[in-house]
Amino acid sequence: MIDWLDSSVLITVVQIRGITNRQRLAVFGCERHDLSRQGFELTAPSPDITTPRSLGKASGSTAFERGIHTGIRQQQRAVWERYTVGELADATLGIVGVGAIGQRIAELASAIGIQTLGIKRNPDTGGNCVDELFGPEGLYELLLRADYVVLACPLTDETRGLIGREELQTMNEWGVLINIARGDVVDEETLIHALQYGWIRGAALDVFSTEPLPADSPLWKLSNVIVTPHMAGLTPHYMERSAAIIAQNYRTFVAGDLDAMQNRIV
Repeated sequence: MIDWLDSSVLITVVQIRGITNRQRLAVFGCERHDLSRQGFELTAPSPDITTPRSLGKASGSTAFERGIHTGIRQQQRAVWERYTVGELADATLGIVGVGAIGQRIAELASAIGIQTLGIKRNPDTGGNCVDELFGPEGLYELLLRADYVVLACPLTDETRGLIGREELQTMNEWGVLINIARGDVVDEETLIHALQYGWIRGAALDVFSTEPLPADSPLWKLSNVIVTPHMAGLTPHYMERSAAIIAQNYRTFVAGDLDAMQNRIV
């Protein structure tokens, strides 16, 4: 428990990659309800990363639609050979997890004429951010119709292993999977098999079941895979924005204006 802390304390939990708020609270030997019951205020300094992560998705879909990854490999071999490309404006984008990041992805995609489909646990709270919004039961329809499937959902008991053999076989053979959620949302071994045998066109992966991605993972060498090291949310302004949140939360805490605190966990 947290008997050694005074209940007038404002606790700011520093963001640690791959660690959930629940795990961070374990540092204090407590649960959220313990803090709430004893009058503590708990915040996180994480700035809004919806735009950088959304642009991370955009770069993955652009790379596949315009064949940028193919061009890079040809450049490395000094090969001058034109290849087929497409237009994103003709594409359909499926977003699994229409939270803040998913909504921003839909906004950016819609701006260039991409049709957007979305999955949200409670579709009644989704607003009009996508062209068509489904509950969890609509996953297979989204997978079947989408040219690009973006995973932007949290890792929970319900989403662990959400994309496995049946789901990957439901996707169209020209479909591309983009994962900016968590590695364990996807059955990675099955995904590797799907990529090797052409079940889907490719994948842009920012997260993996094991990080760093082991050097012997087949994903490194597959020509239809783009690998980035869990950096979709990175921005050169992260630290200054975090500091601004901490400073603002301190001022509102001292002033007693608790409802104005940002990134409030408890």
